[in-house]
Amino acid sequence: MSAVQSVGPQALPALQEQVEQILAEAKRQGASACEVAVSLEQGLSTSVRQREVETVEFNRDQGFGITLYVGQRKGSASTSASGPEAIRETVAAALAIAQHTSEDEASGLADAALMCKELRDFDLFHAWDITPSRPSNRHCVAKPRHSRPTVASRTPTARRSIPTRAAGSTATATVLSAVMHRPATVSVA
Repeated sequence: MSAVQSVGPQALPALQEQVEQILAEAKRQGASACEVAVSLEQGLSTSVRQREVETVEFNRDQGFGITLYVGQRKGSASTSASGPEAIRETVAAALAIAQHTSEDEASGLADAALMCKELRDFDLFHAWDITPSRPSNRHCVAKPRHSRPTVASRTPTARRSIPTRAAGSTATATVLSAVMHRPATVSVA
């Protein structure tokens, strides 16, 4: 498996540059206002059957949601591609939608004075150094068919369980996500 750049704060400058390109393209194509939502996720899932690792899946997803306005008309489109052609096509799609919608006097971006100027650091990113071989070392329990497997996230002060689907004694647990603070384990409630 080749090395993959981690999802984290170090990715923000590149994402900011792509957002700036999208905003410039929206302006170039005639939008009067535009907002962009960015999503960047990385994860590793392990499927366990009868205490044996069955599959290990790695994912890395990126997406841009573009909402633009032509006067008081609104159009939205999204893409998972980030190249110049994808940006042009996605902005054009949102613009086409906006041109076919009705004017809405309540539609549009908030006044610039009300917009957030500084982003606070909520300390939400906590990297978890993990490789595909490590999830197989997590404590995975496969109990009789009538048991209901759960994914448990253990913290010093709380335990949170999320039910998963089971086929026989198979349980699938996502053991890593970009926002996870602690390792997850499969347990039976």
